[in-house]
Amino acid sequence: MSPIIKWTGSKRPIADKIHNLWPKTEVSNYIEPFVGGGSCLYDCKAEKIIASDVMPELIGFWNFVKSNPDKIISHYSSLWESYQKDRSIFLSTRERFNQCRDPLDLLFLSRTSINGLIRFNKSGNFNASLHHNRSGINPKKLKNIVADWSARVQKCEFLCSSYQDTVQFVDSKSQVFLDPPYIGSDGKMYSQGLNVEDFYKYLDTLNKIGCNWIVTFGEHDIPKELFLTKIELLQPSPFRKLQGNSRQAKETIFTNFRSQP
Repeated sequence: MSPIIKWTGSKRPIADKIHNLWPKTEVSNYIEPFVGGGSCLYDCKAEKIIASDVMPELIGFWNFVKSNPDKIISHYSSLWESYQKDRSIFLSTRERFNQCRDPLDLLFLSRTSINGLIRFNKSGNFNASLHHNRSGINPKKLKNIVADWSARVQKCEFLCSSYQDTVQFVDSKSQVFLDPPYIGSDGKMYSQGLNVEDFYKYLDTLNKIGCNWIVTFGEHDIPKELFLTKIELLQPSPFRKLQGNSRQAKETIFTNFRSQP
């Protein structure tokens, strides 16, 4: 799987493990309320898929992937070709994105910012810096990646909404995968933070409905009464690119069903 958009904290390295945890039971729908880079969508076989996020530009991008992949390539190619001659294209694109919030500009920025970071300041503006030695993915290569992803997300409905709003789609046969923003990121990689008490209430609601869920939650815990299985993995820290080190961090997977590590 090649990522279509760079996303800090991507679950691409453990996507297969997450897929293999799901019980082999009948599934009415698959719901992913923090879609981000969509790593776990790639091999999802559910007949009905709902993916959401509170970031309008990200959801706008995913809807382009689904419905207008050619527009993605034409927009990116134009910027990329100019960027090869003039690195200031990054700065003008960043300024335009912060004014107009074009989802297609977000893709270009993610492919040319330092270490591929999507980062925002406290005002909600994209503020990652230019990676001077990074030419960005070649449009010919990106075209194949976009086409692959577009074919795989045709069953997905992409919604701009909070994770709490997705509860309306959940029933007892749903699978819900939750990869919330890392606590302590201070909004650097996400446009809003996470209130953990509200998140725990959401998990309790899912338990009462009777669906199956999986949560990846960095180094943080979930109250014991909410889950049945806890799996701890060591992964490269999602903040290593910000902090300039290569330390590993614990990635914790929780499920509300019995599963094998």
